[in-house]
Amino acid sequence: MKNFSYYMKEAISNLFTNRVVTLTTIITVTVALFVIGVFEVISLNMVYISEGLGSDFEFHIYIKDSVASGELEAVAAEIKSVENVKDAVLKTKEETLKDIKTELGETSALNGITEQYNPFRNSFVVTVTDLSVSEATIENIKKIPQVDSVADNLATSKKLDAITTKVRIYSIIAYILLAILCLSIVSNIINVSIFSRRKHINIMKYVGATDSFVKIPFILEGIIIGILGAFISSGLLIYVYYLIFGSLDNVINGMHLMGIAEVAKSLFVSNSVFGFIVGGAGASFAVGKYLKV
Repeated sequence: MKNFSYYMKEAISNLFTNRVVTLTTIITVTVALFVIGVFEVISLNMVYISEGLGSDFEFHIYIKDSVASGELEAVAAEIKSVENVKDAVLKTKEETLKDIKTELGETSALNGITEQYNPFRNSFVVTVTDLSVSEATIENIKKIPQVDSVADNLATSKKLDAITTKVRIYSIIAYILLAILCLSIVSNIINVSIFSRRKHINIMKYVGATDSFVKIPFILEGIIIGILGAFISSGLLIYVYYLIFGSLDNVINGMHLMGIAEVAKSLFVSNSVFGFIVGGAGASFAVGKYLKV
């Protein structure tokens, strides 16, 4: 603990002794993490929207005419008990007839049809938890005796699931590439800041300081800079997201952006980890070049 106290004291002292270099490095880290954060927010929302569309995708389950109204509740329970079924909402044939009459207007030929001669059937609007296994789910629902037919739209659901998968994969790849680029830029800036203190490092080595004794204060300095940059960039990103969230949320009917709290949690965690790694690793590599004297 005594050594750690010395290391931390040296790290903080270096930050204030080299104010210009420290400020430049913090700004660079902040900008780099801000750029990564912007892409992260966009990627998170793209995945969130595509997954939301998948989870809200509906299948219509039509019930046989012989099934009495009093049995529909039991049928609903049986459908909900099928694995991967998220929800099953009853839509009676009376509701269907009323909705179609409203949609087609007063001139529709259906306006003359009464509920006594209603040609439609009772149905359930089913949503699933995982769209990728919807085909197996539909097959299990069809096995229920009271089910007459299913309007499954499996081709559409498969396309939607494929889009969601591609968005997730491409987002991860692009994020990793952007993170590597920013890591390179920030490491070079840290390298420049330590280059200006190479004589100080050489003197410490000449008087017998061990490699770890020399490196640790610089590593802690880099970590502090990385964490500061992470918090500043995260704060700026959350503020910007807060400003645009209200105007962009639900721009397209049925599509919603991630909540501010979810985005804030993700940004603080990812930026803090990235800042910690960049600061510590960048400083460690940079100092290592000047330890051989």
